[in-house]
Amino acid sequence: MVDLTYGDLSPGFRADVGFVPRVDTRSIGGSLVRTWRRASGWFTQILAGTLYGRTWDDAGDLTDESYSLFVNYFGPLQSVVAFSPGHARTRFAGTVFDLNAAEVTFTLQPRGDVVLGGSGTMGHVIDFINVRRSSQVSVGPSLRLSLGRGLGVDVSHLYQRMTHDGERVFTANLFQARLIYNFSVRTFVRAIVQYRSVDRNLAVYSVPVSAFDEGLFGQFLFSYKVNPQTVLFIGYSDNQAGTRSYDLTRTNRTFFAKMGYALRP
Repeated sequence: MVDLTYGDLSPGFRADVGFVPRVDTRSIGGSLVRTWRRASGWFTQILAGTLYGRTWDDAGDLTDESYSLFVNYFGPLQSVVAFSPGHARTRFAGTVFDLNAAEVTFTLQPRGDVVLGGSGTMGHVIDFINVRRSSQVSVGPSLRLSLGRGLGVDVSHLYQRMTHDGERVFTANLFQARLIYNFSVRTFVRAIVQYRSVDRNLAVYSVPVSAFDEGLFGQFLFSYKVNPQTVLFIGYSDNQAGTRSYDLTRTNRTFFAKMGYALRP
C-alpha cells in the first residue's frame, strides 16, 4: 500500500474552530507498507514498510525531515511489538541537527485482566536548553490490571538519561498510578498520583539550572452522567515541589466543578 500527502498552511492561516500547532509550513509525506496475514500460528499479522516526511516554511527553509523503517508484529495473547529505526533532520535555533534513533514498543495480554506494556528509545535528541545534539536512552514499562467488576489500575514508569560526549546531562524519572472505579454506566471516580524527579549534572550546562528538583501531583475526580447530553465533574488536585534544599512542599491545590452540556442543532 502506498500513501502520499501534501499540506500547505500560509503564515497568516487562522484556525478559529480548532487547534493547529504550527503555521507557515509546507509539508509532504509518504509511506510504503507491505502486510502479511495468517489465521493462526506464531503471528496473525506483520506490517513492514518505510515512512518519509519533509516540512519547510514559506521562504523555502527546511524545518523538519525524517525517514524511517518499521516492522509491526501482531501475535498470540494479543501481543504487539513495533520496531522503528530512523533518521531525522530538525531545525532549532538556526541550526539543523541530524538525529539517528530507534524505538521499540510492546504490549501483551497474558490474561483477560492483565495487560503488560513497555517502550524504549535510544539515539540522538536535541538538548534544547544547551542547544546541541546529545544522546538519550529512555525505558518505560507499564501495567494494567482489572481488579474485579468496575475497578481498574494503571501503573507506569518512565526513565530517561541524556548524555553529551560521554558526560551525563540529566537523569529523569516519572512514575504514575491511576485508579478508576465505575459504579455504573453513569458514575465513576478516578484517582491519579504522579511523581517526577530530575537530577542534573551542572558541570555540562551552559545556563544556570537547579541540580535536582522533584514534584508530586495528585488528583481525584468524580463524574456523573445526568443524561446522554449532560455530564457533571467534581474534583480536587494538589501539587507539591521539592529540591535538595527542601522537602516536598505543597505549592497549590484546587477544588473544581464543571458541567458539560451538548447542544443539538
